[in-house]
Amino acid sequence: MTKMLRLYKIKALIYRDWVTMSKTKHRIIEILFFPVTTALIWGLFANYFKAFSLETAMMLLVINVFWSFSFLSQSSANMQINMDVWSRSLNQLLVSGITEAEYIVARVLFSINVSLIILALMLWIISWFGFVMPALGPFLLLVFVTLMASTALGILIVALYIRLGREYSFLTWSFLQLIILLSAPFFPVETYPAFMHGFVRMLPHTWIFEALRGLATHGALTMSAVFRALMLSVIYLVIVFPFYMYTFRKARKTGALVRLGF
Repeated sequence: MTKMLRLYKIKALIYRDWVTMSKTKHRIIEILFFPVTTALIWGLFANYFKAFSLETAMMLLVINVFWSFSFLSQSSANMQINMDVWSRSLNQLLVSGITEAEYIVARVLFSINVSLIILALMLWIISWFGFVMPALGPFLLLVFVTLMASTALGILIVALYIRLGREYSFLTWSFLQLIILLSAPFFPVETYPAFMHGFVRMLPHTWIFEALRGLATHGALTMSAVFRALMLSVIYLVIVFPFYMYTFRKARKTGALVRLGF
């Protein structure tokens, strides 16, 4: 296990990502632009809609912020991997001795760092429009659970990308959208046809959004929903990480990484 996850290798790769991003100005703008404009657009809408329904306004505001946070948490790691594919630099990293596990852990930690910075910025922006921070402990737990759920999704996308080929890089931008569609962000699960209820309840984001709706309507997170999201996120991580490792190692043995463009 020590050889599998060497801290200095992970730190070196994270540092490389920060340096690369700092030299790529359009990437910084890309990371900032959509979350900031999302917070402003929905903040302005919530400010207007308060006259009709304060609860609905706050629900739309906070859910859209966490929607953006989820997307950034998932897509940041996947975008770094896409860049490695496009620049054909992963082979150099693997030759340097970085393992498959170190590679994905470094990508995930880099994504978490970026996402938390942007989340703090978005929360500061929506505080201008009436958002009041709930009890810190439960809220931080929800942030942690959201990171776990998005990380599991990001690792799954990497595994599918390696298994199916580089033409499936579109999953980086599109897969979460499908998950959100099936996670009842603004409405109860019962809104879907009855045959979908079981599947929808198996998605961590379903319970994340239910917890946020409780925050908007009652002023406190629905903790039973937070713990369900936590349980599902742990299960998903336990499943997708070994799947990623198996897919990556098999791709190296069969030469699929070379065909992928690595």
